[in-house]
Amino acid sequence: MGSLATKTLIDPKAKITEVRGKWFEQNGAKIMPTYHPAAIFHDEEKMKSLRDDFRRVKKALASIGNAIILQ
Repeated sequence: MGSLATKTLIDPKAKITEVRGKWFEQNGAKIMPTYHPAAIFHDEEKMKSLRDDFRRVKKALASIGNAIILQ
């Protein structure tokens, strides 16, 4: 979560505001950059984006769980 994690895991030149909410794959793992929760203290408007990202991750995890159960 946050800019530092995004730069470390995805691309040192990545900007969190541009890549937030997009899925990336690194070494077989799916990664979705999102704002660090502390960013909300500085900008409450980021709360909606953060919630949307968490919902999308929850949905992705549920689909993985369902795929494992079906195997």
